[in-house]
Amino acid sequence: ALSGIQIFKMMPKKNCGECGVPTCLAFAAQVTAEKISILACADLFLTEYQEKRDELFALLRASGYAVPELY
Repeated sequence: ALSGIQIFKMMPKKNCGECGVPTCLAFAAQVTAEKISILACADLFLTEYQEKRDELFALLRASGYAVPELY
């Protein structure tokens, strides 16, 4: 099973709260609980995070989480 820590390690870690969750760690935990979509993290879509994003989305898919094929 995928853990929130595994997701958190690939996050931008800005704790911006734009996703509606106060910290990236809390966001990652909610993703693993399927309470929020990984797509809610806008910073993941910045060019500088493309490699991490691709790796994270592949990991999520392999673990059975829904990630649109566009990403």
